[in-house]
Amino acid sequence: MMMNSKIKKAYNYIIRKCENPKVGYSQQYRGAQIVDGIQYFDCSSLIYYALKHAGFTTEDIGTYPFTTYTMRAKLEPLGFKVLDAKTAKWKKGDILLRSDHTEMVYKGFYTMGAHTSHRILSDQVSINTLKSSPNNWTYILRYKPFR
Repeated sequence: MMMNSKIKKAYNYIIRKCENPKVGYSQQYRGAQIVDGIQYFDCSSLIYYALKHAGFTTEDIGTYPFTTYTMRAKLEPLGFKVLDAKTAKWKKGDILLRSDHTEMVYKGFYTMGAHTSHRILSDQVSINTLKSSPNNWTYILRYKPFR
C-alpha cells in the first residue's frame, strides 16, 4: 500500500529537518523559532509543523503546536487511526506515541524526530541509526482519511 500523499509530504519534511545541521531540539523555542541561525523544535512540534506543511490546516490541528499529551485528541478526528505499537506492523510515516515522547517511523523499526537537547546539535533532530523496540511505544497514529 502506498503512503498517503499528505503523510508523504510530512514524512519528507521531517527527513529534511533531520538532515539539516542547523535544526535542533528545544522546548523553550518549540515553535520553530530560529535563534542564532538554528531552527528549533521539540518532538511534538516537529510532527505538528510537518503536518501543517503537508496541508493540514490550523483549523484541523490548532494554531500553535500540539503537545505529546494533546496530539492524539487532535489527530483522531482527522482520520488518524490508533493502533497498538507493540502488535501492529510499523509503516513509513506512522506517528509513534508514548506518554512522554513522539517520533515518526522512518522505515522498519527505525524512527526519526526531535529527540533531546542533551546530544550534539546534529543528533538532536535526526534519523535514528539504532532500531527502536516496539515495547518502547504505546500507540501508532496512522492516517486513514475518511472516504
